[in-house]
Amino acid sequence: MTHDSEKLVEARKAAAAQIPLNQSSTDRDRASATKAASRSHGGKEDLDQTSKINALYGTLSTIDSLAPLLPSVLDRLRSLRAIHADAALASERLSQVESRQAAMAEELKEWKDGLGKVESAMQTGEELMMGNVAAIDGWVKDLETRLQTTNSVDRT
Repeated sequence: MTHDSEKLVEARKAAAAQIPLNQSSTDRDRASATKAASRSHGGKEDLDQTSKINALYGTLSTIDSLAPLLPSVLDRLRSLRAIHADAALASERLSQVESRQAAMAEELKEWKDGLGKVESAMQTGEELMMGNVAAIDGWVKDLETRLQTTNSVDRT
C-alpha cells in the first residue's frame, strides 16, 4: 500500500513537472485531465474526448467571468416571466372586450334597424293622420256651411 501511494506521488510530481508553473490552475487542471483521459482510452476516442475536455475547459473562463451577471439575469428572466403572464392575461381580456364589442355592435345594428322601422311606421301614421285631419276638416266645414244654410233658411 505504501508502494502504491509512492507511485501516486511520483506520478503527480511528473505531471506537475510537465506543466509549466506560469499556467493558471484551470490550465493545469485541464492538462492533467487531458493526460488522464489519454491514458485511460486509446485512439480516435481519445482524441475526441481530449478535444471535448479542452473545449469545456476553454469555456470555463467565460463561464467564470459571467458568474457575477447571473443574479441580475435571473431577476430579469423572472420579471420577463411575470410580464409574459400579464401579457397573456391582457391578451385574453382584450379578446373578451373585442367579443363584447362585436356583440354590442350587432345589438346596436338591430336597434338601429328597429328604430328605422319605428320611424317609418311613425311617418306612415303621421301621413295617415294628416289625411284624416284633412278629411275631418272637410266634414267640419261642410257641417258649418249646412248649419249656416239651415240657420239662414230658418230666419227667413
